[in-house]
Amino acid sequence: MWGSSKEKKQHRDGVLLKLPVLGKLLLYKDTANFTRTLGSLLSAGIPLLRALKITRGVVENTQLVDDLNKVEVEVQSGVTLGQALDNRKTFPVLLYKLISVGEESGRTASILNQLAATFDSYVKNLIAKLVALLEPLLILFLGIMVGGIVITMLLAVFSINDVGM
Repeated sequence: MWGSSKEKKQHRDGVLLKLPVLGKLLLYKDTANFTRTLGSLLSAGIPLLRALKITRGVVENTQLVDDLNKVEVEVQSGVTLGQALDNRKTFPVLLYKLISVGEESGRTASILNQLAATFDSYVKNLIAKLVALLEPLLILFLGIMVGGIVITMLLAVFSINDVGM
């Protein structure tokens, strides 16, 4: 129900981005997809505005897609891509800082590809930390479940002795 309409889905995605750990994971995953696709398109010679339109399709979070729409409008009006991303304040700081450097040096496509690798490694590290955090909780949960089953079986055995008397 939370994603049944466009407004509800956008609200849900906005809430998900604000969550402490999961929000960063989702943001960096979508940012990695965005930078990888945009970098590939720019290195293939596709103009920036056309590449931004294509790249919106790879981003899953509707809040980020809406921000990319606004970025595209700003780029059409003459603002640089780095400055347009900086105006949104949704994306990671590293993204728009390095894009600004890439635009000044003329190496935007290669910097975007390097950023994609950086964001991918960040996502992998964050997932590894989450799994390491969940592992003890899962062991504790399974221990409680097994302990509950053992106590239930022992209570059944002891209750048989009570029936015989």
